Amino acid sequence: MLHRFINRSLINRNFTKKQYSYITRYFGSSGSNKPVGGVVHFPLADIGEGITEVQIVQWFVENGSKIQEFDKLCEVMSDKANVEIPSPHDGEVLELLWKVGDMAKVGEPLLKIKVEGGEEEAAADVVENVQTTQTKSPSTSPKTSIESHSTQANSNKVQTTPAVRRIAQENNVDLTLVQPTGPGGRILKEDVQNYLKHGSSSVVTPTPSIPTSQSTTPVPTTPTMMPTQKPISYSAPTPSPQDKIIPIIGVKTFMVKKMNEANQVPQFGYGDEICMDKLIEFRNQINKNVQSQFNIKLSYLPFILKATSLALLEYPILNSHVNSECTEILQKKSHNIGIAVDSSQGLVVPNIKDCQDKSVLEIAQDINKVVERVRDNKVTKEDITCGTFTLSNIGALGGTVCRPIVFVPEVCIGALGKTQVLPMYNDNMEVVPKSMMHASWSADHRIIDGATVARFSNTWKQYIENPQSMLLHLK
Repeated sequence: MLHRFINRSLINRNFTKKQYSYITRYFGSSGSNKPVGGVVHFPLADIGEGITEVQIVQWFVENGSKIQEFDKLCEVMSDKANVEIPSPHDGEVLELLWKVGDMAKVGEPLLKIKVEGGEEEAAADVVENVQTTQTKSPSTSPKTSIESHSTQANSNKVQTTPAVRRIAQENNVDLTLVQPTGPGGRILKEDVQNYLKHGSSSVVTPTPSIPTSQSTTPVPTTPTMMPTQKPISYSAPTPSPQDKIIPIIGVKTFMVKKMNEANQVPQFGYGDEICMDKLIEFRNQINKNVQSQFNIKLSYLPFILKATSLALLEYPILNSHVNSECTEILQKKSHNIGIAVDSSQGLVVPNIKDCQDKSVLEIAQDINKVVERVRDNKVTKEDITCGTFTLSNIGALGGTVCRPIVFVPEVCIGALGKTQVLPMYNDNMEVVPKSMMHASWSADHRIIDGATVARFSNTWKQYIENPQSMLLHLK
């Protein structure tokens, strides 16, 4: 239990270095397995939520590296989040027991560390439940292991995302040979694809015209004159030359599990059209002041989340969890509303905590932060756990109507289509243009009836179509 507690604390960043060191020394000394000769087999701690294995994304160290307490050792990817594992010791890395891409088991050693201070200090520092039996790495021979770690160390110096590293690994591409085009020298997915097609990802830039020494008079540029540049060739996608097996790992594993669970739940669907005209006008009115004062550009999503929270106050049964046997309903006091985010790892659903206590501006700030973490593959366990209700803004990618699937153990989910201008009748039966959005709801029909969903949707619709009414609920 100690290693689970420590690891969760590290993710939460709740402890100082001194506190963490005290915890590991005080409680770790009770472990029955002591390292020999000052060598610690550092285990992969249980990060909770039923996770039994993680994939090694990258190593920040190599064999022989000198490390200090809290130095980053490696980054691992579970089916829910990416986590950086820090070192609990000062010392030297003796051996990395897993390669990049390997699936490491919870509780098994990640690497061997020679701890500074000798056997006595190492024995006091070892974390509870460290296995004394060395688990063999999936690597083949010692020579192959050394070569792979050497290549891996060079590859880790490259700035890119885990998804791009996986593409490179699947196609045997050395990332140090790929020319980056992303911000800050980051290698993008397109760079690797271009390298696979052409053997290089160099960017073609216009060649500036150089004036000759015989003439210093500037020549006026006419619309027919264009900068001299090499023609850019575009090749159509080609089919794969052979079948390829793609392992289902990381976030995709989590999606498989959740969809299998959701398929066991009978779901009721409901949809309605929402006029967005007043929300568009209201947002445009305040956005300039918000940008100048708070440096935040308001989207429509913070308003929609706040309207959802206000509607949930009137229909709290929709903000609930149901147990697997469907014998109990746990009605949640906090409105932790999840937002589906499309990332390089697949669909990630972080949630915005306590929307019932936050203003539209505070919700907007939280959305910006969590979306940035998702796209940088830095999402934390806290971002994706404890959700109570989910919204999918699928309309940002296109499409008008979507049938969402309940994110069990939650009991209701919404999906928002794109907003489009359509000819509609006004109160005087005149055809006028209106900005319309379709909203779809799905609910666990075992415990939620259709009338409750319809009333909830009507209340939510009133807040969206009359956004000023949300100001009446500010605390």
